[in-house]
Amino acid sequence: ICILTIFSMGLVENLKYFIFFRFVQGVFSAFVLILGTSIILPHIQELGKIYLSTAHFSGVALGMVLSSIVVSYLGSLGVEWDYLWISVGILSVVLSIQIVLFTPDQKEYFQNNTNIKSSSRFGFTLISISYCLYGFGYVAFGTFISTMARTTSGLENTEPYIWFIVGISGIPSVFFWNWFGHKIGNDLSLFLACSIMGFGVLLSVFNSNQFTFLFSASLFGLTFIPITAMSLLEGQKRFSGSFIVSTAILTFSFSIGQVIGPYLAGYITDFTGSFNV
Repeated sequence: ICILTIFSMGLVENLKYFIFFRFVQGVFSAFVLILGTSIILPHIQELGKIYLSTAHFSGVALGMVLSSIVVSYLGSLGVEWDYLWISVGILSVVLSIQIVLFTPDQKEYFQNNTNIKSSSRFGFTLISISYCLYGFGYVAFGTFISTMARTTSGLENTEPYIWFIVGISGIPSVFFWNWFGHKIGNDLSLFLACSIMGFGVLLSVFNSNQFTFLFSASLFGLTFIPITAMSLLEGQKRFSGSFIVSTAILTFSFSIGQVIGPYLAGYITDFTGSFNV
């Protein structure tokens, strides 16, 4: 369904239909995240490779790199927007082959975390609220980063490869932060990653030359996927039920922030004429 909706967005010209397919895409991409993680994680944990628990999230960054190459290259040739969507759909079909061939069989999932000392309703509520706020904050920058490059004087040349920078920074980041979290604690590692992302976003506001903007994008790439991964792991620690349920609740919280963030940011940007706020 995710792949079909990508093609569909390239086949319609009515904005209402486009938004509908975009909505369906969002719903089922959340299913992919939750179900994919619930299938892969038990296999990794059975091997004792806890620091690789969310390594598959690096695929998000790889997808960003490949799609940015396809879109930037075809865009430079003057290919229209609808054919760009169809091209990304074809890329998605190619990448889905590995899912069909290599996704492992589903295991009986590990027991509920009823005996883990760190699990508490209050602690899980806090991480859920925080994850909602993170979705609100990160997605405003993520949504408008290309528009910032296109419309800000002096940054126009960065637009074709801004998402490539984000993606290429993100591929190794999950492995690093998982390892780092294993060394110093997942909660502290999560705090540091959020702080670095916040610094990067502020940097893009206070100093908007090309170098700092690209550096800001690289800090964004280094942190936004690992924060998602570490938040899901932290939620697992704080939740007394199964990882599938905790992931579903956190993803729902995250999605609320992701819906409100760009909507509010768009209005504020229109009202002020600047992305600074």
